[in-house]
Amino acid sequence: MVTKKSLKSVPLSSFLIGGIIAGAMAASFNTLYAFWFPILTNYSVPQDLINYDTVALTSFFPICVGSILYYLISRFINRATILYITAAITLSVLCLIRAFSPVLPNGHVPPDGFTTLTLPMHVVAGLIAVLVVPLFVEYD
Repeated sequence: MVTKKSLKSVPLSSFLIGGIIAGAMAASFNTLYAFWFPILTNYSVPQDLINYDTVALTSFFPICVGSILYYLISRFINRATILYITAAITLSVLCLIRAFSPVLPNGHVPPDGFTTLTLPMHVVAGLIAVLVVPLFVEYD
């Protein structure tokens, strides 16, 4: 019979490594997508709204912060993985809903095609956060 160690014994480094790798994967994919999307679709990306730096940073840091929160949750709750995955999916869905908003956070109306540009990036970041971070939290 194989027994699982509690997440409470898993070091912070496992959570951080998972967050950094997942964040780097999401940032890399989304930056490449932001690069190729206008080439393949002839869409003119408004640089004042979205650029490679903002894509990379907003893909990387939320996942890293999420992995640290996952670690903190694991210190107090036995089913931290379920809670982390549920929270990550919920936040991803909220971001997807926000992508359809008729007004951007800066108060401007999004240009035509903006949702088509940003929606896949939200999906990818959410999926990577849900699938990759828990893989690095070993508790065999």
